[in-house]
Amino acid sequence: MPRFVVVKHIADATHYDLMFERGATLRTFSTPADPRAAAEFEAAEIFAHPLRFLDYEGELRSAPGRVECVERGDYEAAEWGAERLRLECRGEADDYALIFEKTAPKKWLLKKLHREKK
Repeated sequence: MPRFVVVKHIADATHYDLMFERGATLRTFSTPADPRAAAEFEAAEIFAHPLRFLDYEGELRSAPGRVECVERGDYEAAEWGAERLRLECRGEADDYALIFEKTAPKKWLLKKLHREKK
């Protein structure tokens, strides 16, 4: 089962990165909203990160600031298209579906649907 991680990137402009294992890299989306609290938020797709970021916390060498993990787990891609994604996430703290709808190049609207933790 592919894994995911949500990290808080603490820098001048603190934001969150949602990273999803896809092959040999992590497809990554950045948002100023705390995805643990928001039911709907906008995100920008940014460059793919190496798989080592699934388990990394601490100071960054290639960017200012540091990252800390706020959620991790595994996911199943119920839908993975060019304009829409639906990911069934099973995290350490919560289970939910994330629906991604593309609104512009590299821009996405994310909707979070909670499920009962099993």
